[in-house]
Amino acid sequence: GRLWRSYIPAGPTFAEGDVVGCAVFKASRAVLFTLNGKILGVSNILAHITKYRPAVTLNAGAVVSVNFGQAEYACAAFE
Repeated sequence: GRLWRSYIPAGPTFAEGDVVGCAVFKASRAVLFTLNGKILGVSNILAHITKYRPAVTLNAGAVVSVNFGQAEYACAAFE
C-alpha cells in the first residue's frame, strides 16, 4: 500500500484475493492494519483527528467488498 495522496510506501503490497483489514478503535483513535489475517501494525494516525470517515481508493477496474461489522471478521485480531 501507499499513504493517501502520495507515492510513499506504507506497507506490503497486496494482490487479487488478499484480505486487507483495518480497524479503528474509537477510544484511543488507534488504527490496526492486517493483511490476510496477519497484523501489520498499529498506528496513531488519527490521534489528533476528531472527525473521520472510511474511504477506499482503487485503481480502474478494481473490485472491493467492505465489512462494517455486518459479517464475521476475517481476522481474529478484530474480535
